[in-house]
Amino acid sequence: MEPFKNVFSPALVSCIANHLDRHVPSFDRDRFERPVLADIENLELKARAQLIADHVHIALPQYPGDRIEVLRAMLRPVVNGDGEQHSDDLGIGGWGVLPLSMVVGQHGRDDFAASLALLREMTILFSSEFAVRYFLLADLTGTLAIMRTWVEDPNHHVRRLVSEGTRPRLPWA
Repeated sequence: MEPFKNVFSPALVSCIANHLDRHVPSFDRDRFERPVLADIENLELKARAQLIADHVHIALPQYPGDRIEVLRAMLRPVVNGDGEQHSDDLGIGGWGVLPLSMVVGQHGRDDFAASLALLREMTILFSSEFAVRYFLLADLTGTLAIMRTWVEDPNHHVRRLVSEGTRPRLPWA
């Protein structure tokens, strides 16, 4: 059986590069892929996700609004309230969303509300429960005020983000 860490594979790195190339005019594919592919095989699951996130962040526009729009454009379309759990030419879904949500959590607090709105969208494709914690640490009251509106969200993934994202200890983290 293949190790689970291989969800963050060279194929996923290439897929993410395809979407960055599509949405970032100055994207340098070699500058993105070469360091990720050089190191990914030596890393475990979360370290692989962080490596990809670090290089996605470098490739994205610096202006927060532009960065958010590129990340949003990279996501798979949501159909009937559920996201596809894989990444392909249509967009990034499933585990592929984890590095993207890490970028939002680690670098998106400069556009607080818009970044939280993006995490809300991302969680339909894959849980944003790790990424939302950066916002809770930065501004507990403000983040909880926004998340409070998600308790009644029609999408069960968004409601789950409220409960999982605010738990003091995640079961598998």
